[in-house]
Amino acid sequence: MKVRENFNKRGKLLHLTADCRPHGSPKRVAKCDGCHCKKDNFKTKCKAQMEAEKILQQVRRSVEDTGSFNDPSKTPIFHCEQKTATTDENDNIRCCAVHQYLEFEQGRMAIGYLGRGHFDNKVTALNHFAKMKSWLHGKTFAETKIGDFETAKMEQHIIHKRFMLEKSPTTASKKITILQSFCKWAVKQGYLKSNPLGAENIELPPSAKRSKRIVRLSREIVDKIIKHAEPGWQLKIKFAAQTGLRASEQWVLEWDDIDFKTNHVHVRRTRKKDKTIGDPKTEYGIRRLPIGPDMARELKEWKLKQPVQQRVSWRTNNLVFPNAIGGIQDQDNALKRRLYPACKAAGVDATHIDWHSLRHFYASVLIFNTKLPFGTIAKRMGHHDSHFTWKQYGIWWEEGRNDDVDEGVETENAFQVL
Repeated sequence: MKVRENFNKRGKLLHLTADCRPHGSPKRVAKCDGCHCKKDNFKTKCKAQMEAEKILQQVRRSVEDTGSFNDPSKTPIFHCEQKTATTDENDNIRCCAVHQYLEFEQGRMAIGYLGRGHFDNKVTALNHFAKMKSWLHGKTFAETKIGDFETAKMEQHIIHKRFMLEKSPTTASKKITILQSFCKWAVKQGYLKSNPLGAENIELPPSAKRSKRIVRLSREIVDKIIKHAEPGWQLKIKFAAQTGLRASEQWVLEWDDIDFKTNHVHVRRTRKKDKTIGDPKTEYGIRRLPIGPDMARELKEWKLKQPVQQRVSWRTNNLVFPNAIGGIQDQDNALKRRLYPACKAAGVDATHIDWHSLRHFYASVLIFNTKLPFGTIAKRMGHHDSHFTWKQYGIWWEEGRNDDVDEGVETENAFQVL
């Protein structure tokens, strides 16, 4: 199928024509009564003309909107089937649109604009999209030309089906955000005239619009949970509530990360989903947090009385909160065998409580019991921008802050009641 542009002598576009001959021969034309030509899956002249009219409509819309037309057949496919996208920085990833995009993102990662964790998430998400069935008969999304991306078709066959495949609407939303970023890059490359997945173009399922419930724990509830926890776990829970560290950050915290001279904790590493230890997702995850004098004193006491069986590997791992044999604490074990029993003993409903709830409690203290600027709170939380912090906790900020708090109050003073 070929589309030709017809211009006058002055270069003005007069009209567009489409060659609907399925086999391209100037002498033979497909007939409706049994043509056996199967090129481009068009067996009859009727079907070829219908497809040609559909393409002409797309061409007309493109010319009316942008003044030009990009031939979809000249754009790359979404994903090369011969090769799976990889995170290996030494690998050549130029063979298709996804690999070109990942090469671009590797460049951003090299100069610090993108974290390793975010890059890995992009690779995973795009590989998942590539395996989905396309709206084109008998083809996967990987085989689809970038120029064939259309809002209505992608919304029906890709977006909504992604939500059906994922167990969590939040996970599906994150993957769609990555695909939106990919389409934005494709526009800059000239493969697309506009982003078919722009926020103004698509409508997400109702489940994607419901934000996950964030429970705001009171000081009394947190205090009860700490008091009813096992003796060896009281400090771990209290530390999480007073620093806001993610569980993946707390379980790999080392003694060298705690500065007892200035009473600060340095967050430098995290535990990845593949159980390896590395840098946080973004540079903003690396941060310096103050702790109160009481917390510093309890940490010193814990360092001195740390069990011998944990000290066997202490010189190697140097972990502050290891498991019973000195290794990295298992998060499921921390929840099911430690935090939930403490909630039950304290008479607290743990339906919407997990270890991350202690991080939300830390954020609530910063918002309601200090006068720290919102940007500073975002940095303390380790968020990549304050917009994400506002999305999480903006409703708390709008509820109002404690005007009776002294201007000079700091975080460590706000936690003295615990």
